[in-house]
Order: sequence, then structure tokens, then C-alpha cells
Amino acid sequence: LYQNASQQALASYEADELDLAPVPPAETDRALADARLSADVVHWPESRNWQLRIDHRNPNTVLKNVNVRKALYLAIDRDLIVRQLIKGQGIASYNFVPPDIPGNNPAAALPGGPTEARQFLETAGYPGGKGFPGFKLGYVPTQAEGVLVSQALVSMWKDVLGINVDLLAVPTDWRTRIRTEPYDMYYGGWGSDYLDPNDWHNVIFEGDYWQSHYTDPTYLDMIKKANVEPDPDVRNQKFAEAESYLIKDQMVTIPIFFGATTWVQKPWVRNLRIAPLNTYIDPRDAWIGAH
Repeated sequence: LYQNASQQALASYEADELDLAPVPPAETDRALADARLSADVVHWPESRNWQLRIDHRNPNTVLKNVNVRKALYLAIDRDLIVRQLIKGQGIASYNFVPPDIPGNNPAAALPGGPTEARQFLETAGYPGGKGFPGFKLGYVPTQAEGVLVSQALVSMWKDVLGINVDLLAVPTDWRTRIRTEPYDMYYGGWGSDYLDPNDWHNVIFEGDYWQSHYTDPTYLDMIKKANVEPDPDVRNQKFAEAESYLIKDQMVTIPIFFGATTWVQKPWVRNLRIAPLNTYIDPRDAWIGAH
């Protein structure tokens, strides 16, 4: 038995005591540089999205301006975050709902890059970042990846948009306080509880599980109607349209990356299947080849 399997399993794998083991982010570079381990590396997607959540009930935040939110979205170098900060344990995310969930819509992404980001900020009334009042980006200090990503975001926004954003280490009672206390933005992750868009639209926003306090009647009407649509194909299309409105039109939340995990797997392990939901390992058809 391990005290911390995710941290200790790799050593047992290298000692040929295990045929399968997760690679902790801190060990990813070493695993990829190692001639033996690198040949065994596999990447598995997770049904998870890390994003920036916004308090839409706060009248005093500059984030109430949709063009500011769009500028922030387009100024993020997601590929750099995935490659350098989380060591490939993620997939750049430009839309909201993960690929394994029915009704997910990659076309919900807002097109553009740094040039368009600066244009949106100018449209919002802050050309070159002039007069921008700033805001606070909250993060959980015990999440090492969250600290690194939050720091990188602040740096990117400074470099691309010329704006200053303050980092805020949130207190342990943060989830309780934001039910009634206003905030600007915080970095958080959401993983699927079940394989249905209801868990991403109706639970999060209609049920306000994130405390985003988003009450746009157009969007809420879209997801309520989608949720009760009996035809599954029509239902998925309605949720896809709602996601496009949520991101491309309203930029209600700012997605950064979908989750992924890095593992090492012996070459004699065959037909092992991995489900994105909770990285579920399905060994039913797996078998061990001669070695």
C-alpha cells in the first residue's frame, strides 16, 4: 500500500513492480527525457475544464464589460500554459464543455488572438490599457498548478494588453463567502459528474453551483428548453447553441484547458481502455502479452 499512490507509483513502475503508473507533473520532464520511460508514456484526456469564473452580479468590477472579458480570453497563450506549466497534463481549451460530453461545441470558441484582444480592450474604452482600473484574480494557494497558471495569466495580460491584475490567495471559506460577497474572478476546475451537458449548463449556471450569479434570460431559457428536449440529437444541438452563446457571445466564463493525465504503461499491456470521466480504467478487455 502507498501513502500517496500518485506520487509513489512511478518508482515502483521503474522497479518493474507495476505495469501501469501515473506520472506526477513534477516528474513529467524527467520521464520524457528518459530513454526507457519516454517510450512508455501515454496521455489520457479527462472530462474536466479549468477556467476563470466571474461574478456577474458585481456591479463594481470592470469584468462586467463583455469586451473586457473577450480581450482577456484572446490574450491567453493556452498552448504555452499546457506545454510549460502543466507539462502536457492538459489540452488547450477554447470552448467550455469537454469533448466527451454530448452537445459540446468547439465552434463556440471566440476567434482571434493578441491583435483582436487589444481591439476588444480598446472597444471597451481602455486603448493600450490606459485607464484600466484592474481587478483581482483569486486562486487557491495550495494548488501548485493553480498558482503557476494564475501568475502566468497576469503576466500575459500585462504583456499583451498593458493592464495590471492583482493576484488574490483566497481564504479557506471562499466558497461560502462568494455566495453573498462580491468578487471579480477566480481560477477553478470542474469535472464531469455524469456524461450529460446538464452537468455543465444547468447545474453550473441555472443552479448557480459556481456562484457566478449569471441570470441572463436568453441563456437560461436556452438551457432549460434543451434540458427537456426529448429528441437526443435536437437536445445536443440546442446545448451546442447555448454553449456558443455562453462563450462566443457573452464570454460568461473563460476556459483555459481541458484536463489530461500522463501515465507510463508497459508495452505488454494490451487493449486497456481509459474513460475521460474520472480517468476510469476499464480492464475488461485488457490482457498482458508475452514479455
